[in-house]
Amino acid sequence: MRVLCTCVPGFGHFHPMVPVAQALARAGHEVAFATAERFCRRVVEPAGFVAFPAGLSPLVVHERTLELAGVVEPSEEDVWRFGARMFAEVAAPAKVADLISAIRGWGVDLLVRDMTDFAGPVAAAACGIP
Repeated sequence: MRVLCTCVPGFGHFHPMVPVAQALARAGHEVAFATAERFCRRVVEPAGFVAFPAGLSPLVVHERTLELAGVVEPSEEDVWRFGARMFAEVAAPAKVADLISAIRGWGVDLLVRDMTDFAGPVAAAACGIP
């Protein structure tokens, strides 16, 4: 079985998924990750996984969210709303097409996602995989 793990490009999003990915690989499954291109090169591939570039860099996502919010930095009271917009309104829509391409191109059977990668379920549903 081919399993595509998708995560937001950050250590706290990638590293919690690694034990599951390693267990899947030990069980004989092919495992790859999809995340921002630079994170693929600098973190995912050196960790021993195939990596598919998908989505925007964290800096671009942050800048676009600031533009949407019309602020230089979110206030302390508004940081939760800013995060929701960043993950759901900016990062996810920009990543869906890349994920669909990776799913179809690599022949993915199952998608596993980090809980803040909202593009994952959309792409999986579009491709008819769990």
